[in-house]
Order: sequence, then C-alpha cells, then structure tokens
Amino acid sequence: MSPIIGGTTGPDFGDEIIEAARARRALILSGPNPNDLFYGPDGFVYLRELVALRHAVEGRVPVVCSGHGVVQDPVPGQVMASLRLPAADTPPGRALRELCDALRSVSQPVVVIVDFADLRLPAAAVGTPLSPDQQLLVETLVGFPVDPDLAVHRLVVISRADGLDQRLARFPGWEVRTVELPSEALRTQFALRQGERHRSDPAAVAALEPEYTPERFGRDCGGLTLDDMMRGFSESAERAESLTRAWVHETKLRRLRQRFVEGLDVYPRGDGLAGVAGLPQIRLFIKERQATGSVPRSIVLTGPAGCGKTLVVQALADEFGWPAVALGNVRSMWQGETEARTRSILATARAMAPLVFHIDEADQALGQRETGGPSPDAGTGARVLAEFWTFLSDPISDAPVLFVLTSNRPDVLDVATRSRSEILPILHPTPREQAELLRLACARLSWPIDENLAAAVMADSGLQLVSGRMIVKAAQRAEINARLDGASVLGEMHLKAAFAELLERVDPIDDERMALKALALASFTPYLPWVAAGRLGEPVEILPYVAPLLEPDGALNRERLEARIAELDEAAARRQASRAA
Repeated sequence: MSPIIGGTTGPDFGDEIIEAARARRALILSGPNPNDLFYGPDGFVYLRELVALRHAVEGRVPVVCSGHGVVQDPVPGQVMASLRLPAADTPPGRALRELCDALRSVSQPVVVIVDFADLRLPAAAVGTPLSPDQQLLVETLVGFPVDPDLAVHRLVVISRADGLDQRLARFPGWEVRTVELPSEALRTQFALRQGERHRSDPAAVAALEPEYTPERFGRDCGGLTLDDMMRGFSESAERAESLTRAWVHETKLRRLRQRFVEGLDVYPRGDGLAGVAGLPQIRLFIKERQATGSVPRSIVLTGPAGCGKTLVVQALADEFGWPAVALGNVRSMWQGETEARTRSILATARAMAPLVFHIDEADQALGQRETGGPSPDAGTGARVLAEFWTFLSDPISDAPVLFVLTSNRPDVLDVATRSRSEILPILHPTPREQAELLRLACARLSWPIDENLAAAVMADSGLQLVSGRMIVKAAQRAEINARLDGASVLGEMHLKAAFAELLERVDPIDDERMALKALALASFTPYLPWVAAGRLGEPVEILPYVAPLLEPDGALNRERLEARIAELDEAAARRQASRAA
C-alpha cells in the first residue's frame, strides 16, 4: 500500500488520484483520512465529489454505487451516459454485475465509484465464508480491471473506515493508495487561506487569537483534518470569537478519544503548574523550553514512588498546550501482535503531534535488551524496545512528540533508553512543598485551607520524609473526619487527627536509595532541585539526606554520593537476606 505523494490532501491530490487510476484502471482509496475536505477546482469538496470532478475533466461520467443504489452523478454541464441502471433495491453484488454488463455496450467513458466499500466487503476473519452476494461482488470487482470489454472505463473504490478486505488488492490491475492526514505544511497553508477569507468576510470565518500565528496553528493541529479546522474557524465566527489554542487542544483530545487506538489512554486536561507543588526543576525545564521552542524527544522522570511524577506529565502537557496520552497495555499472547500494536501507537503519536506521550513504569513497559540468555517473552520486550528506539532516533521525522518516561527504579532502566533521554530527578517534597501539597490536596476536595494552616499542620506531623501521595491520603482522611464531625470547614483538628491516624511511612532505605540514584543520573546541573530553585529566584531548601552530599557552594559531591548509594545498597541487601532467613 503506497501513500499519496507527500502524504497530504493538498491541491495536487486530485491529479495524483487520476494518475494512479490511469496506471491500473482500478484504485482503492483508504486510510486514516477519507472523510476530510479536499482541494477542488472551485473550493473544498469531499472525496467522492473530488474523484467525480477530476474524472469529469477527462470526459468521464461518474456512476456512484452506494447504500442508495446505483446512480449517475454528472457534474454541472456534463451529459449523462446512455446507461440502464439496476433497480435501487438490487443487492450490491448483483447491482455491480448488472452495471458492468451494461457498461460493455457504452462507448462514453465512465468512472464507477464504489463508496463505503468497507460496509459491503468488510475485512473478514479467517475462515468466515462470504455471502453469495459478497462473493459475486468480489468476482465482479476482481474482473473489472482485466476485462477487455471494460477497458475504456475506470473503477475507484472508497473505504471509509479502513476496514476493507485487503485481499482485493492482491489481484491484477489494482492500486491501493492511502489517504493521509494533512501535513503541517498543508495545515499552515490552510490557516493562511482562512486568514484571507476572514479579511474579506469576518462574519463567516474567525481570525486566530492574537499572537497565534498560522505557522504555530499548523504545527499544533497535527492529527486534525481540514474539516475539523474549517468547523473551528466557522463556529468561532458564529460566536464572534477568535480561534484559540485551547480549541485546538480540546479538539485533539476529542479526536484521540474517538480514534481509540488499543493500548493508548488519553489524559484529561489539567491545571498545569498551578496544580503542582514545588518541583522547581520542572518549572525551570518548562520555562527554558517555552523560551527557546526546543523540546527533547524524550525525558525520564525518576525517583521514589508517590512523589508526583504522573502529575508532572499532565502539567507539562498543559503548559505546552499539547494533549497527553499514556501507553496502556500493548502486550498480546499472539506472536508479532505486540510489536504491531506498538508500531500503530507510535504512528498515531506521530500523526497527532505535537503530543506528550507518557510511558509509566518504563523499566517494565519498554522491556530490556536480550543479554544472550533465554528470553522470558521470546524476545518481545527487546523488539518493543527496538521500535521505541527507532522512533526516537529517526533522523527524518521532526514530529514534536515529547516522550515522558516515569520510573521508580532508575537503576534498572535500560542504559540505551537513558542515553536517548534527558533525566530529571523527582525527590521527596521539602517542608515548604509539603505544605503546598496539603493546601492543593484540600482544594481539590473542595475543602480549602490557607497556606499558614497547611504549614502548621505539616510541622506538627513530625514527618521529615514524606511522599506527596501520603499527604493526599491524609487530606482525604481529614475530609472524612470533618464530615463525621458535621463541620462546614476543614479545621486544624481534623487535619492533625488525620496525620496522627496515618500509619503509612516511607521506607528510609529504599526511598533514599532511589532518590540518590535519581540524582546520580540527572542529565544537567539545573535539573537538581536546589539549583533550579536558585535560578528561579525561589527559596532554596535542602532535603536531610541530600545536605551531607553537598559542597559549601551547593555543588553535588559525586564521591560522597556514590559512597552513600553503596552504603544503602549494602543495607538493602542485608535486610533482604535477613527477611529470607
């Protein structure tokens, strides 16, 4: 299956259809975008109309086979062919056979357009027999391009849902072309054209919001059709509003949910950095990337569990104005299907760019390279990893997809994955961040508290080392206390009681181990939390387990860091041996 040249639905698309049909006489049009708008001679048209218009230029009369039967559909000014058509209630296979029999005695060139072919000849499961009419339909379609009595005519089959039985394309005389989504260049060209229309008719076509350029709009609209964009311009004009980046974001989220790719989950839109406490290294990363427009292909967020890595993914997407998706379960019991799903997911990511693509527990989701020994999954993990690396290393693709890998185990991430990514450590919250986390958690529960109360409660809790997840759990427990008390506000006693009831504690060995290993892997000095806070002009707080590892100027002493990690590794090994005894 070959794509339309350039992978676009641009002004030359109609010519490419004609060339493909002329070369083989029978053409299948399918793929992700057959229902879009296309450039016609006098404006935008839909695919069936484009096929008819372009063939009419060659003097061919369009005859359409669809759910409404077989009808001639001549363009304005075109003379209809002298042709007897099947009755409207004739089954599709029989109708096409009767049409072909009639065409044998017609000298005027005709293009037969079989629309919604996937509904009449769907991809069948292996061993599923065809109905008698479907069998007749297949026989007629297969014979059309090689029948000498039909040599003057052409056949175009349109599959709307990419579910056509692909066995048809294996027969002689057939060409299959993929109708791709519009490219970034075409999307930009479309926005410029709508800008011209707005200047002549502002009531019908909206303008882009201030400082939102056609180039930026074209870049942001990856995965949307021209029809989507046309509706955005016209509907915004009806509301007397500008077309905004927020509209693009929401529309892409809807399209991602509608498309549904197995193994891909769509995140809802969040609050951006307003919903994140602390994490100056993330704030600095976003600030620098927004200022420069440069986004890496992949970053790794790693550190102890429960410290907000997933929340950061949504905040990154919101601040960049991109939708966020997450890799779900792509594993299959069938050989080769896992790799096929992975390729499909990556292709969707490329088509929908710009996009934030989250891979949680990346150390498990992406697998490991084979080491020469027996593979527990017959090499599937290694092949999935290879697909991912190939995408990251593609020198041609400039699709702005930011892969965000999160892991609680930085020590077991594949070395090659780490080398292809920028690594940002996510540590436990500092006292100031703990108070902000508590305030945000209570606000999400619709029981707001002020920052002074949050700071007092956290100071009273006596918890020096705590995860963000533990703070959220305590806030949820405090809400229960308040409701049981019949209170209308969340008071200090409810919060303090919740922390007093909280039995969960972080593991002092494993949590520090993972935090320090994350620090050891950090890609750049500004990704260290205390360094980032200083560069942002924020208060600098140092966690207790980090302070002994710093020089007086705040630099991280690598020798002390490695020595402390070795001590913790030994302590973890001793504890494991003790438990096993």
